[in-house]
Formats: sequence, C-alpha cells, structure tokens
Amino acid sequence: MKSVSVVRTLGRHVLHAGARSYRRLVLRRPVFIAITGSCGKTTTKELAAAVLATRLRGTRGAGNGNTPWHLVRNILRTRPQDQYSVLELAGLSDTVIPLEGPLELIRPKIGVVTNIGTDHYTVFKDLDATAAHKGKLVAALPADGVAILNADDPRVFGMRSRCQGRVVTFGSTNPADVSASRVSCDWPDRLSLDVSCGGETARVQTQLCAPHLVPDVLAAIAVGHVMGIPLAAAADAIGRVEPFSGRMEPVTTPDGITFMRDDQKAPMWTIPATLDFLRRARARRKIVVLGTISDFPGNPGRKCTWVNRDLLEIVDGVIGVGLQGSYCLRAPCPREGRVRRAFTDVREALGFLRGFLEPDDLVLLKGSEADQLDLIVREWTPLGEATPAASNPPEPAPQPPDDRPGLQLIVGLGNPEPRFADTPHNVGQRAVDLLADRLGATWVADDDGLTAVASWQGAQLCLAKLRAHVNDTGHQLRRLAERHDIAPARCIAVLDDVHLAAGVTRRRENGSSGGHKGMASIITAFQTEGIRRVKIGVGKPADADLAAFVLRRFTDEQRPLIEKACEDAVEMVLQMVTPPRAAGRQ
Repeated sequence: MKSVSVVRTLGRHVLHAGARSYRRLVLRRPVFIAITGSCGKTTTKELAAAVLATRLRGTRGAGNGNTPWHLVRNILRTRPQDQYSVLELAGLSDTVIPLEGPLELIRPKIGVVTNIGTDHYTVFKDLDATAAHKGKLVAALPADGVAILNADDPRVFGMRSRCQGRVVTFGSTNPADVSASRVSCDWPDRLSLDVSCGGETARVQTQLCAPHLVPDVLAAIAVGHVMGIPLAAAADAIGRVEPFSGRMEPVTTPDGITFMRDDQKAPMWTIPATLDFLRRARARRKIVVLGTISDFPGNPGRKCTWVNRDLLEIVDGVIGVGLQGSYCLRAPCPREGRVRRAFTDVREALGFLRGFLEPDDLVLLKGSEADQLDLIVREWTPLGEATPAASNPPEPAPQPPDDRPGLQLIVGLGNPEPRFADTPHNVGQRAVDLLADRLGATWVADDDGLTAVASWQGAQLCLAKLRAHVNDTGHQLRRLAERHDIAPARCIAVLDDVHLAAGVTRRRENGSSGGHKGMASIITAFQTEGIRRVKIGVGKPADADLAAFVLRRFTDEQRPLIEKACEDAVEMVLQMVTPPRAAGRQ
C-alpha cells in the first residue's frame, strides 16, 4: 500500500510540473480568470462562464473544486485555442494553502474577490488576516491585468491598492462600475435586478433564489464587461443559469413540498442572509432543517441558541440535526405552535419529516456538507408512501403528574458485550455496578437489559444497564422510562467524557451532548436537554483515533485511577438523587 501511495504522489508531482510548463509555454492565448473570496466563488464562476460562453470559447473549473490538484486538472483540460479559463481559487483545504503556488501555476490575468467573511475562522482567527491572504490574488495580477473587487466590502475594496493593473468594482450600496438597483427576490419569485454598466442599464431576471447572491451576479457581469461581452448578452446568459447544487437550490417533490438546499456550508456570518430569505419568503409553512453552523468564536451553545431563537421568530418549525441539533430545544418560542425537534443524524430527521411535512411547505436545508442534509432530498418518500415508523414522529416526553414522588432512573452508558467491560465507553456501567453494590440491589434481566431496584434516603431508584450500544441508548432508555412513568427530569445518565482528564468527575443538570453520541441519542429520544448527568473523565491521547480509543481496554496503570473515578461518580449520583418530597415537584 505504501508503494501505491508513493507512485500516486510521484504521479501528481509529474502532472503538476507538466501543467505548469503547459500553462507557461502553450496556453498563451487563454485569459485565466481566478475567483476567490470567503463565499460565492462557485456561483460566480458558473455565472461568469455562462456570460463568457455567449461570445467566446473556453473552459471553467469543474464543480466546486478549488484545490491545487483541481487547478492542475483544469489547466490540462484547457486548449491552446481557447480564449478563457475561469477557475475558483481557495486558500484552504484541511489547512491554509499558500496562494503563491497556485497563482504561479495558473498565472491569472483577471482576478475576482467576492467578499471577506469568517469562513474558516478557526484557521485565520481574524478578518484582516483573511483579507491579506485572499488579497494575494490581486497583488499577483500583471500590469495589464484587471482586479474585479466588491465595493460593498471594505476589506475587498481596500485591495485596490495592491493592484498594479486596472481595477473594476461592483456593488449595490456604494458607487461602483457595475452596480445594482431595484433588487427583488421574495420566494417563490426569483432574483431580479437592474444592472448598470458602461453607461447602459438592463433588467436581469435570474433563476437564483436569494438576494444575497446579487454580488455574484454583478461580479459575473463585470467579468463579461472586461472580456467585451455586451450587457444585454450577459443579462440573457445569466437568466438561463440554474442554481448551483446545494447553494440555495430549490427542489420540489411530486407531493408539492419544496426543499431549498443550502447545505454546502453554513458559517455563522451567513446566517443573517438566511434569516432575510426566510423573512421575505411566501409559503404556507416555513420549516428549517439546521445542521452544523461553523466558523465563529465564543460559546457555541449560546450563539447557536440565539440562531434558533431568531429562526423560531420567523418559521413554523426548526429541526436540529447533529451535535448542535439540541440547541433548538433550549431556544425560547416567541409564539405557540412552533415545532422544535432534535435528531442525532439526518436519517432520524428524515423519518420525522415524512410524517410532518405537508404539500406547499417550504423547507430550508441549512448546514455543512458533512451533515449530509441532501440525503433528505435524495431519499424523500411522498407522504402517502411513508413507512409506519415515520407516521409516528417522536413527541417531547410527557411529564408525570406533580402530586406523586415517582421512581428515579439512573442509567450507566456502555456497550453490552462483555469484551467492552473494561473500556472507556463502559465506565458509566461500571459506576452503576458499584452503585448497585453500595445499595445492595440485585440485577434482573428483562427485554431492555439489566435493571435493579433500590432505595436511598427514602427515594426509590431504578438502576439500568441497557442492551443498546452506547450511541443508540436513547430510544431504549425512553421506552424504559415510559414503562415506569419516569419523567426526563428524574433521570440521571452516567457516562464517559474524553474531554475530561482521566479520573476527573463532573456533574451537569442539563445541557447539550458535548459531542457524546450516546448522550445525543438520549436528548433526541426525550426531545429535551433537561437530563441530569455525571461524567467520568477518561482522557484521550492527542494522537489517538477517538472511535478506537473508547473501545480499547484500560492498561494496568490506568485502571486504579478509573476505578477511583467510578467510585467518585457513585457519590456524585447519590448527591443528585432527589428526595421524595422534591421529586414530586419535578
């Protein structure tokens, strides 16, 4: 396998060197146009390519590929007789990609910068640093080159001083060479605008679905203007371009539900545009399926809760998916009737949506590519063909009457197979075993696993070790709780936490899953974050694979420390047990 990797790496080096020579020695006629910015690159590229294709012959980058390897392949696809090649230029893959290499490879004559936002904040940390990085494109343009810059973005507009050639600006709020006015876009109407350029004005009717795409339209027309494409021809070409996949792309199902796919990425700074679209949209009901919001500083729980709160002021329902999904459950509802549901993965959300959505609903899918929200569209089943499970979507767990003390449920998370007994993922079950010994309780097997009944200072307890695996704990725990009429507030989960140092224990009264998939499944099953928990730190080596680490047996050196932590967890659980009188008020 190592030899295959070496051969592949050498092959890429050869192709990279060949592409550099081919660009320098053979591709002298095509004008290379590079587009960069925090977002809007792909849509701008598609629009610009459509405009140029009205009068010229050339190529464009395939899909949304913008890494150095994509650039190599696109250069090799370009022919000597072509007149242009329009490409995306990114500064990130898994890490920062120095732009000097890609710029030296493609040697652009026209450079477009769309905007500067907090995409990849975790890497750049600062908008000025992001602008300095993206501005390398402008600085690399030749003396006869053209920089096309967003006049409405001060950091982009400020790049004009780095250009040794000509500068063309576009914008809708500040004076610009290519400007927009009379913008209209209230779904189901598509984006339309008046564009002024070179002393002419034309009405541009697009197939695009959001007003925040106006800069992409203007940038594409600016590219056409620089390359000699008349405004009327550019406007006509843009009107034929369909929305790009996953970027405000509408998909209407046979049963009359419209999914608006905006699921390629969801940095926090784009959320205001999402809210604006939803506020303007006209639909019988507006629903948001919200995945991972990325690239922002500060407390994620607080900020994501604010996002959900703002959404619930506009839409009829928010469906949270993934590790951030439960934040919708803590967001206040401004009006009754708003639906809030959280799911650990997109397939669970799909099952709920099949029984919840109705014809004429508008459903915005907002998230990152890794959330796989597109699965909802790809596997959508018309309402009349929904599976039985989908017709019974989970409801928030009911609270028992307030006038009785009730049983309290303490569950230790873990995998049921004996071979996992001495692993990080099973410390919750180990702690509950110690608790059963402490209280003299006897384990009894049933359909859900092992349960034991005990009492502590007058409180009645049900201890549980479920048959379900850690990551699938939720549904079985809810079934057990419902059988004994136990409310979520009277449950305590004991679980491992890789974010705590080995041997450390912590308690929480409520909150998000903290990235623990088992806890996430519990929150999803009960549809509340109000589950008390005791977390046992198991640590995690910096270079360890998480999935492998939590299933690896403890070493002889680790075992005494973990055993002491489980004993501490028992004491912590007993401190959390609610006295009978208080339990009746939960």
